[in-house]
Amino acid sequence: MVKRIFYFINFIMAIATLVVIVLAIMNSINSLSVFSSNKSSALGVEIVAPLTERPDTAVKVSIKE
Repeated sequence: MVKRIFYFINFIMAIATLVVIVLAIMNSINSLSVFSSNKSSALGVEIVAPLTERPDTAVKVSIKE
């Protein structure tokens, strides 16, 4: 019976970890979106040329150090 409770807690922790990972991925994708006007994310990635200014070139991403 005690093992079952520990398995249940482990299952809940695994689901919570997956939710946190998915939220982090969504946050990084959202901060890299083209529609944000040169917002730099927490990772230090900044969009140099948004598609609204220069549609003929691809989106250039520079990593600041």
